Amino acid sequence: MGVARRLQAQQLTLSRHIAELELQLGVPLFKRTGRAVTPTFTGLAIAEAARQVEGGASELTRILAKSRGATTNTASQRPGWACSIRFGG
Repeated sequence: MGVARRLQAQQLTLSRHIAELELQLGVPLFKRTGRAVTPTFTGLAIAEAARQVEGGASELTRILAKSRGATTNTASQRPGWACSIRFGG
């Protein structure tokens, strides 16, 4: 089964989105030879990083849902790391 079919998208639309992404990133994500398409090393690395980001987002969602369910938390009951997170420099 093709990727476009699995994503319920038109092949042309999917190809156009991939081309736009490659243009934005400035690197090819796939090697195209005839009808064959294989991911480049960079494409594989970006896909793995995206999976990690997606996993982190899922974990964040889980933590937030759990936190919202525990309405009795006070600052002294929260994990120590919560007070040590710094954003920016």
